[in-house]
Amino acid sequence: MGRPSPTSDPKSVERQKEMAVRFAMGASRFRVIRQMLVEHVVLFLGGAAGSALVALYITRWITASIPYEVTLDDWIEQNAVGDFDHLLIGSSRRG
Repeated sequence: MGRPSPTSDPKSVERQKEMAVRFAMGASRFRVIRQMLVEHVVLFLGGAAGSALVALYITRWITASIPYEVTLDDWIEQNAVGDFDHLLIGSSRRG
C-alpha cells in the first residue's frame, strides 16, 4: 500500500497532456510556468475575496443579533449559572 501514482488521477493526466501540447507547440518552460502561476494567483485571489465577503456577512449578522442596550455586567448577571460570591477573596459569605 504505497502512495498512488500521479498518473492515477484523471486531472493530473489531463494536465500532463495539456503541458505536452503546449511544449509541442513551442512554448518555453518559462511561459508554461508563468501561465500556471497566473492561474494559481487568480484562484487564490478569488478565494480570498469570497472568504472576505463571507466573513463580512457573518460579522454583520453576529453584530446585528447582539442587543446594544445590554452591558457586559447585565449579560453576566442574566447568564451566570450559579452564585459565585463565595469565591471572592475576602468574602465573608459562605455557601
